[in-house]
Amino acid sequence: MEFIKSIINDLSALENQLDTISKNAIKENSSEIVTLVKRQLSHGRNSDNQPLSFTDGKQSGTGFYAESTQSFANIDGVSVPKTKGSPYNFHWTGETKDNMQMGEVGNGKYQVVTVKSRMSFLEGIYGEIFDANEKNNEWVNNEVVYPKLNKAILRTISI
Repeated sequence: MEFIKSIINDLSALENQLDTISKNAIKENSSEIVTLVKRQLSHGRNSDNQPLSFTDGKQSGTGFYAESTQSFANIDGVSVPKTKGSPYNFHWTGETKDNMQMGEVGNGKYQVVTVKSRMSFLEGIYGEIFDANEKNNEWVNNEVVYPKLNKAILRTISI
């Protein structure tokens, strides 16, 4: 019975460390997580996995390029195609995606961030776009966080 009590005590002590273990797993894999969100934006999807549509009272957009967009891109020297009907790909100057990184946003929580003024501007138009969508969150949980937690638990209860 002492053996079981010992394992329970060890697991109780580990419980206080699970949050830190999870955060460290996210920090250690931040580049992969940022890449997931970049890919999400490259496919024209917001954090709810919806097309990047918007309405601001004066203008609206469907989340897909209009025929005229390629002409504007040509004038600005944008090399990534803006084909009519293709989803917004978030590549114009490159500033937004080039500066994306994992940042601590308070209370030990992490979020993909970019140039602050650009981030606020874009989220004002499109809503939340820098959080991973449900599918990407599931990948982070299953491939990044859970394995680290499992390893810590197994290490704690190993005989």
